[in-house]
Amino acid sequence: MKKVECLRLGFFQVNCYFLHSGNHILCIDPGASIKRIQQYLEKYPDSVLDGICLTHGHFDHVGAVDELVKLYHCPVYLSGEDEYLARTKELNFMGARWAIITCPIKEYPIGKFTIGAFSLEVIDTPGHTAGSVCLVWDDCLFSGDTLFKNSVGRTDLYSSNDGQLKQSLEKLKGLHPDMKVYPGHAEFTTIHEELLLNPYLR
Repeated sequence: MKKVECLRLGFFQVNCYFLHSGNHILCIDPGASIKRIQQYLEKYPDSVLDGICLTHGHFDHVGAVDELVKLYHCPVYLSGEDEYLARTKELNFMGARWAIITCPIKEYPIGKFTIGAFSLEVIDTPGHTAGSVCLVWDDCLFSGDTLFKNSVGRTDLYSSNDGQLKQSLEKLKGLHPDMKVYPGHAEFTTIHEELLLNPYLR
């Protein structure tokens, strides 16, 4: 059985996704609230956490990574372009909130790769950060803060680039219209809906 479930975590309500394939689980963007994540995983005592995938290095997407690794001893994947951001407190904060990663990080390979029971495709989508990626699993796109429902991510932060974001959105416009889009914040959508309603994809 395959399914996707979501917890909205932390002050910024980041979407933390859990991909299920049989008795295997993959976590995307565990941004906060390790107790809620642990309680969720405890509902599946016979399952294995194959790994953690990060769409980018911002603090609200990585805040529970270190604690999750201590509990489950799983690998963490992030673009090499965002590792410095994810490890540097002075760059990775907003107001009084911040988080960094201290555990080992594996860099995404180019294109398709496998983590445990999961076959994924990595799409390099810089713009919101230099190392932003989108992840494809079957007919699902996990878009991080690159693409939102009817909007896109900010480009006024460290390593952001408006021109790069526009190029990245061009890549996403070419995906199948029926592909489900699971963004880093707010509601889910589809490529078809974004092509119709998102002004940044016109």
